[in-house]
Amino acid sequence: MDYYFTCFNRIIFVHLYKKASDMLLFWLKRFCPNVEIIKNQEPEFSNYDLSIELIKSENYDYVINDNYLKIYGKMTDNESYIAKFITQCFQKLLINDDILIVPAACVSNNNSAILIIGDFWQGKTSVAINMTKKYDLNLISDNYVAIKNSYIIGATNYISVREEDVKDVSFSLYNVNNRYFFENGNKKNIRIKIVNFLLPYINNGDDNVHKISKEESRWYLYQKFIRLLSGETILFDGKLPSPAFLDKNTCIKILKIVDNLLDICNIEYVSSNIDTIISCGLNLLYEGDSNE
Repeated sequence: MDYYFTCFNRIIFVHLYKKASDMLLFWLKRFCPNVEIIKNQEPEFSNYDLSIELIKSENYDYVINDNYLKIYGKMTDNESYIAKFITQCFQKLLINDDILIVPAACVSNNNSAILIIGDFWQGKTSVAINMTKKYDLNLISDNYVAIKNSYIIGATNYISVREEDVKDVSFSLYNVNNRYFFENGNKKNIRIKIVNFLLPYINNGDDNVHKISKEESRWYLYQKFIRLLSGETILFDGKLPSPAFLDKNTCIKILKIVDNLLDICNIEYVSSNIDTIISCGLNLLYEGDSNE
């Protein structure tokens, strides 16, 4: 089955050996900012930026030839893995345009935004959602944003909320693994200045707030920003051509993006209760507003 996807004017053609469900596009829009499926038309092959063919096989292997990627293996039943892999492929293309897909929640006020970063279960989504509810701010994303030249230029289409945090499920689209998914609205053609980073850790027994040094921040952000390219996807039982997506020139580009961000931004680490974290987030956001 053939599929055509576009993201920031890049086009990827995907051939699967069996038809995917509607969940493939759902997961792709959950992971990849500004992605769309091209319907009722077949772009000329010369216009593809990348062609991916998945071929059913008992043995796992892959072949890369310029803009053609052929993968052998068994397609997983979880189409989120395929969607994340396509996102990874788009990131490989988009980094050449200095566009980076960043794993972060994002809250904005006027034309300023903070990125809320961290590992799983540290409270990124809870902080972002509570900030926007309590203070009438804009929730840009809880998952991934696209950035270029220190601006947010796109975000994913769906917001994920844990079951215990949902009061009204009537507007939810899906319930997957005790999470409800909601429409995020149209986040295309946005341009919002990144002014600071918040690194939260919801912890009622602590009260630790401090700015992370520039050098520590540099390598922390670099590690976060290469995550997609270095292969966080589990596809075909975890066997994935990840090394092909991260090379020296790409690493240099990402470090340059990080350095440009840290010229105007700080990372503030806050390990405390959620109210303290939100207060620090507000200060970071309004501080950026005042500097505009």
